[in-house]
Amino acid sequence: MNNYQVRFLKQAVLGQHVKLDNSDDVVRRCIELADRDMLSGGRFVCEDFNKPSKKERIDYILETLKASSYDYSKVNKREVCNTVFWNCDEVKSKTIKGKGRDYKPFGFAQKIVNMTYKYLYVFRDHIDVEIDFCKCECPVDSVILEKLGRNEKWTNLTFDEYESIQCSIDNALKDEQYSVLKAEIGALAFDDNWVNTEE
Repeated sequence: MNNYQVRFLKQAVLGQHVKLDNSDDVVRRCIELADRDMLSGGRFVCEDFNKPSKKERIDYILETLKASSYDYSKVNKREVCNTVFWNCDEVKSKTIKGKGRDYKPFGFAQKIVNMTYKYLYVFRDHIDVEIDFCKCECPVDSVILEKLGRNEKWTNLTFDEYESIQCSIDNALKDEQYSVLKAEIGALAFDDNWVNTEE
């Protein structure tokens, strides 16, 4: 890929309004992209979020990252869950297209946090923050759960289920095919569908 193609793809993902030489713009946009990903499953219950507006969620995650000095291991996903969504242990039920569905918020919390770090890694050359990505966990979604052969739904996870899934990911990451990438980005490496494929 030539430089023009790379610049075009970066701008296509971030949007035309984001200046690649403005770290704050890039970080905020990474959080917005993670919020969008979280809403793929959270849109049905977003009116029940403690922070229902996108701006509130983005501002809170940004402040959380700054308070932790962008150290993944210092970001308390339970606190994020309780503050942005609702109590981690509380089930909310919704009727969608005539079918009742239960939601637990921890899946939403891990998704917005983990996807934020994934986007920060992708755009790390455009942010003025040093981040040790090897501490990151893999974002859990339906693709990851299927890859692991698990039956949980990421929109209905408890903290303990999430921890169990991360243990399964850690075990899978012991495979040699992940060794190089895992050293650089931790469990985010499990979300690489192109491991050992031709470039």
